[in-house]
Amino acid sequence: LMLVTSGPLYWLVLRPAAQLATRAAAASAEAHFQAVVEAVSDAIVITEADGAIAFANPAAEPMFGFELKKLIGWPLSVLLPRGARPGRTEAEGCRRDGSRFPAEVSTRVVVIGERELRVTLVRDITRRRQAEWELARLASFPRLDPNPIFECDAEGSVTYANPAALRLLQSLGGPEPAARLLPQNLPALVRACLGGCDDRCQAETPVDGRTLLWSLYALP
Repeated sequence: LMLVTSGPLYWLVLRPAAQLATRAAAASAEAHFQAVVEAVSDAIVITEADGAIAFANPAAEPMFGFELKKLIGWPLSVLLPRGARPGRTEAEGCRRDGSRFPAEVSTRVVVIGERELRVTLVRDITRRRQAEWELARLASFPRLDPNPIFECDAEGSVTYANPAALRLLQSLGGPEPAARLLPQNLPALVRACLGGCDDRCQAETPVDGRTLLWSLYALP
């Protein structure tokens, strides 16, 4: 009886159930993939072996200024003129209006079936570059200031001295006089400065016939 019914049972019940489960699993995986790529803020671009764009996620549209449907089939060099090498690199992205922006690019080669694809993630790092430039610009002020400038932590320990401060130390005999150069109550001055600057944030120290006026400023 089992030999007679196993064939029809497979074709009528087991095979359709297996196909249904396979389609459900594929649909679930596709929905999960779609949710991930739509939630990512970085642009995801998948290209064929010849460099033609096969897929781009929604984040690519505002980043590059192209409509997603118009990107399909175009070469990746339209978005990344210098191309994308496997691994993580910094490159230059190109928008539809021709403007360029600094980008962090991560590319990996994947094989699906017999197709070799390249998955490229692009992150716009314009804000990061602007922040780095701003830090460099601000750092140039104490470096170029002709007045001696020291930086110290909340405990009053010196963490930085600009070139003018180093020249002052050298004129007083090298780095050894640094301790007598600094105000004796420097930790108390720092605490007063961090608590709200007023006349307590200034001090004078006599050094080898000179009088040094110290002014402290709090920097968050």
